[in-house]
Amino acid sequence: MQARPIDDLQRDWKLVEEAGFDSLWVWDHLMAYPVMGVLLEAWTTLAAIAVSTSRVRIGTLVTNITYRNPAVVAKQAITVDHLSAGRLELGLGAAGTRADDAAVAGVDEWSKPERVERFAEFVDMVVKLSSGAESYSGRHYRSNGFNTGPWPVQEKLPVTIGAHGPRTLRIAARHADTWNVSAGFGRSANDLFGFLRNYNRRLDDLAAEEGRKPADIRRSLLVGTHGFDWWKSQQAFDDFVGVVADAGTSDLVFGYPPASGIDGPRFLEMVAPLLPGA
Repeated sequence: MQARPIDDLQRDWKLVEEAGFDSLWVWDHLMAYPVMGVLLEAWTTLAAIAVSTSRVRIGTLVTNITYRNPAVVAKQAITVDHLSAGRLELGLGAAGTRADDAAVAGVDEWSKPERVERFAEFVDMVVKLSSGAESYSGRHYRSNGFNTGPWPVQEKLPVTIGAHGPRTLRIAARHADTWNVSAGFGRSANDLFGFLRNYNRRLDDLAAEEGRKPADIRRSLLVGTHGFDWWKSQQAFDDFVGVVADAGTSDLVFGYPPASGIDGPRFLEMVAPLLPGA
């Protein structure tokens, strides 16, 4: 969570990397979020993580299209991929849950259909421009002359797409290397597991319709502490991880330090058995 002094953040980035975690992520909102406080800006923070770490993969969970230009995001992604020596995970999301973002940025708030339409175009444009396309022309976004290097260090930037609804899930089926969903958005703990099972099956079907192998799309869950009891004991944590895995989701992303109920050292102790080399 990038809502603390930069010295504290840099210390924790190194701590998490040394503990053996696979990835580090930042949020992308402008407003004072109820739990997280006032956030530092996502992509500039991500650049700082790139030069403060050496192994862990890094990304935005997820880039907010409300106040972003896709050509600029493509250039930012290429830049951070170089700064990190090829460790970027390109996270993209429709960001339709926080009206505050539009108010803070001073931009129009979109209807849900327009937001989904923009998101489909936004993802398509970022993926194509960062993969070598020189131009893009859509209803909402366009770019000409995007032909200057250097290109990404990675042959293809891995794309993580946050999708919580059927229309955005189809976009994930078309473009995502990883699909991410958040534990929350009004769902109780009991609802979450049924949702994951249902949407993982739907994603399998949609991927097949897009001519892709469902197994090629990783499934990840952003986990909070509000409304969930995984942090109360080691057994509760192990049970939570097991149920999520049974629902078809392999990757877990946690806020650090956790928002409530558990401190950083205890959290690291709980997750240690799951980390590489354990």
